[in-house]
Amino acid sequence: MVMKKTVPPEHGTRVGGASSAARSAADRPAADRSAADRPAVDRSAAVARILADEPGMVEAALAAVTREIPAYANLDARQLEEVRSLIVWTLRRVLELWSVDGALDAGDLRMFRGVGAVRARDARPLAAVLRAYRVAALAFFDRIGERFPDTVPSRDLSALARVWLTVLDQSSEAVFDGYESTGRILSEDRERALRGLLADLLLGRQSHAGTLRARLRELDAELPATFDLLVVSPAAGAAGSADDAARAAALAATALDARTAADRAGDLELTSLHTVMDGVGVALLKAVDPAALDRLTGAHALTGARLTGVTAAPARVTDAVLGHLAQDDDTRRTLDAVIYADGAAGAAARLHLHPQTVRYRLRRLATTTGRDPRTPWNRFVFQTALLTATP
Repeated sequence: MVMKKTVPPEHGTRVGGASSAARSAADRPAADRSAADRPAVDRSAAVARILADEPGMVEAALAAVTREIPAYANLDARQLEEVRSLIVWTLRRVLELWSVDGALDAGDLRMFRGVGAVRARDARPLAAVLRAYRVAALAFFDRIGERFPDTVPSRDLSALARVWLTVLDQSSEAVFDGYESTGRILSEDRERALRGLLADLLLGRQSHAGTLRARLRELDAELPATFDLLVVSPAAGAAGSADDAARAAALAATALDARTAADRAGDLELTSLHTVMDGVGVALLKAVDPAALDRLTGAHALTGARLTGVTAAPARVTDAVLGHLAQDDDTRRTLDAVIYADGAAGAAARLHLHPQTVRYRLRRLATTTGRDPRTPWNRFVFQTALLTATP
């Protein structure tokens, strides 16, 4: 229920002067309006008397909102001032409409859509935002009954209630629209940001613990203490492309995440995340069931590698695969060239080395790690190690 701190100028001065829609309603001949519509008192004078108590009304509404709605209980001073500002605007606008038999116009609805958009960015629950308007309205009518029983007789009180209910109905729809549309955009942006974070972790660009914590806080997310890292792509002989790799990574991240949507709701911990790096899919999962992974790869013609017990420190991933050779620049450059040149001969040309030198280094790599880089599975493992190596 928070908008800008300043009351919108086009609305802040309208209590004494009606909008075009309101003037049209007020200018109708009295004979054209039903007896229930015709005021029993001079509503302009009643509005003036009610607004003389505006500070008390606003504080009563604000106290009710912060007392009854948990999402509003711990707002800071700036946020409370924003809530107060919107209560002021709503109170004045409803009284204006009541005084002239008016209705919300297009500008009002745009403002409420803006409120919904801001609340989506703040991640305040939509249900709490909509309830805040109802709670504030009840507090307002309680105050009217206590302070102005003679100023607003029953017929006019009924008309005021109808106006406020109409405003609640129309404003709720506008707030919902703004919240939902902005939420969809933010969700897409957040997914892109999380994929970017995973890519930076894999490339070793996010190895400082303090910086990583700050970035996760901005994304409203937490990494598991340890997780499994999958590198997946279509099996050898199947059509392969970046899109295929992306689909493979997304499939793995979705199918192997053991938690249900209900389990994930409201939980900040990232139990599955995926991206594409250098033409292969990479999926981060909190834990992978090997049997489920075997079923998935068999059913969808995928191949890949799984690293277990990975942490957010990229160098540890590299060390787990390469051992002490992780610190050997010649080995890492050779492995990189072999993977991207697709063989020892191409790697030798790329590195300006004799092919035998490259083959010697590969044999030493296989002996040290127990992995033969000529097999597809181990190539994935080594590629993962290189992706996570600190430059």
